[in-house]
Parts: sequence; C-alpha cells; structure tokens
Amino acid sequence: LELAAGDVLLVEGDMTFELGEHASEFALVRPVINSAPPRRTTARDATAMDRFRAWVCIVGLLALVVGSALGPTIVSVTTGLSFFAPVPVMAAALAFLLLSTKVLKYSDALTAIGGAAPTLILLAASFSVNAALVNSGVHATLAQQLARFCTLVSASTSAKVWLGTVLLAIITQVTTVVFPPTVCVVFVLQLGDYLSQELGISGRACALVVVFSANLCFAAPLANSIHVVCMEAGQYQRGRVAVIGLGMQIILTAVTIVGAHVHFPAHGHALSADQELAL
Repeated sequence: LELAAGDVLLVEGDMTFELGEHASEFALVRPVINSAPPRRTTARDATAMDRFRAWVCIVGLLALVVGSALGPTIVSVTTGLSFFAPVPVMAAALAFLLLSTKVLKYSDALTAIGGAAPTLILLAASFSVNAALVNSGVHATLAQQLARFCTLVSASTSAKVWLGTVLLAIITQVTTVVFPPTVCVVFVLQLGDYLSQELGISGRACALVVVFSANLCFAAPLANSIHVVCMEAGQYQRGRVAVIGLGMQIILTAVTIVGAHVHFPAHGHALSADQELAL
C-alpha cells in the first residue's frame, strides 16, 4: 500500500487493541460508536456460531425474496396446503431471528429506523398524527397551494408536472432536517398522493421521489461519523465538504426525478383518488 502526501489511512481495530508503543505512529485515535469489524466464516478463528449466523442471513434473505415474488399466499409443495405470509410479517420474523441469533444488534436495528429508542415512539405516533392531518385537510390544502404555484409559474402541463416533483423532493429533504427519514416518509407520502391527483403525476412516481429523497440526507459527507473524524486529521475544509455534499444531493435528486418520470410517466391531467387507484 503506497500513500501519497495528503492521504489519510483509516485503520479500524477491535476495542481490545492496545496502542502502547505504536501511539506515535497514529495522528488520531478515537473510538467509533457501534463499530463492528467484519468477521469471515472462512477464518481460522471462526466459530460454529459464526457459520450458523452466515447461513441464517443467506437462507433468510432467499426466503424473503422468494416469498415476496410468490405473493402473500404460499402453497406447500409437499402437503398442498397454503398459508398466508405477507411480506411485512416475513420481514419482521426475519428481523426477530437476526436479533435473537445476534446477527444484528439491537442498537443497529434502532439505527436503521432512525437511531434511538425515542424514534420508535415518534414513529408510532406519526401514524396517528398523519391521520389527523389528513382528516383536517392539511395535506390536501398544501397540495392545492403547490399545484396553484406550479400553475402560476408555467401554463405548460409538462412543466407543472416536473416542477411539482421537484418541489416534492425539496420538501422531503427539508423535512428530514427536523424528523428522521422514516418518520418523514410517513408524513410526506400522503402529500405526494394529493399532489399527484392535483397535477396528474403518477402516484408511484411521487412515492419513489419521496422515499429516495428522504434517504439522500445520508449522501452528504457530514452525515457520516467516519468522514467527520477524518476531517480533522486530513485537514479538510468544512465549507468544501458541505459544497460537495450539496452537489451530490442535487445530482442524486435529479437522477431520482428523471428515473421516476421515465418509469412512471405522468397522466397529464388531474385524477381523482378512485381513478388513481384504478391505474
């Protein structure tokens, strides 16, 4: 491994690593929370439990993929009996199996949905709050105002559709600054449904834009703890890093919007909820 001037070598070690006489060889030593160096089942020190965990991951992933491909009703080849197995239930069962066999840590599971235990409470409460917003007409009113703004900017139907999708992506990314991405999707998805009815955008395209835009907050380098740690050692300028992160988000947002319109073209006219559901 050859290093040039200005390069930063990141070495991840176990928590039992003793620095000792090698302290002078490192410019910065910091603990990384929830860090877990990869383990190989082919290594000499691999245990039988490590190999079992590997098979749990492989078999569980294949079962989830096959189950989602076959649909909620799975028919047994040997007995001919069928049983109802929705994909969310299968995914929850697989997650519980991964937690019980210690393939996945509880802290990692919390991180995947927002990062902390209070996020679970916020996520559970978001469904009832979102239902209240829908019943009070907040989503519908906001969608109407966005559609009216798009109409004032351009009279072209195509331009209104593209502008509405861009505004939806911007609102989603701004919302992720206040709420975790998982909670953000719960609120903004309903707004996307109403906006699709107002501007004639495909509901699937709006859902795709909301989901991808909510996860683009992780595309910024400052969102990664390892990047933040390396900034001090590498003497990176925070302003340049922020500009790079903003550029990455703009590019990925553009790719998401274009991809959504290519795969799910707009209808070109406003649709009712029943018409959108029929399509």
